[in-house]
Amino acid sequence: MLVGIKNRIKNNWVVLVILLLGSFLFISASPLYKGNPWVDTNAMLAIGQAWLDGRVPFRDIFEQRGPVLYVYYLVMNLFSTKGYIGLFIIETLNLIGIWYWEKKTLQLLQVPSKLQKWLALILPFFLLSSFSFENGGSPEEFAFFWILWSFYYTVTFFKNRKIKKLPSIFNRFWSSTGFLDEIFFGRCLVYFYLGVFAHNS
Repeated sequence: MLVGIKNRIKNNWVVLVILLLGSFLFISASPLYKGNPWVDTNAMLAIGQAWLDGRVPFRDIFEQRGPVLYVYYLVMNLFSTKGYIGLFIIETLNLIGIWYWEKKTLQLLQVPSKLQKWLALILPFFLLSSFSFENGGSPEEFAFFWILWSFYYTVTFFKNRKIKKLPSIFNRFWSSTGFLDEIFFGRCLVYFYLGVFAHNS
């Protein structure tokens, strides 16, 4: 496995350097900038740090996002509890993951092999240049990776007419948790606590 990873890095090192340069230049959490100015991202970083300090999410601390995003920000704080280096690392790894699954999908679609790794740069740089992802750290940004992962296995199914059990389970899991993280979970909890507050007041 390690040999396979080493060979992939060796064969794609130019692309990886381009992605790293893009991360340093365009991600607001990059060491080149002062930090991420978005309130939501900073709130989630604080929650990740509080969780690391022993507080329990949704009992001791709360933000409108769902549980998977809490885990993301906990991992960021494992890298560093000060500043934005953890956020920068996870965002960069997310970009590399997006590139990887886009390349795998292009390979599955039989795009010429010489073009695959270059065409796969389109989505990562779309993400970096999009106004919607300007500040970074949003659920949609991290969901991009899982959407591409799911899309790859969907294309695999239509080509081979076979369902792989593990990817199928993960597809369902990430589809449901992605929905919870962005749309449903936080808002339902807000309405619940508002109802409790209104009942007790």
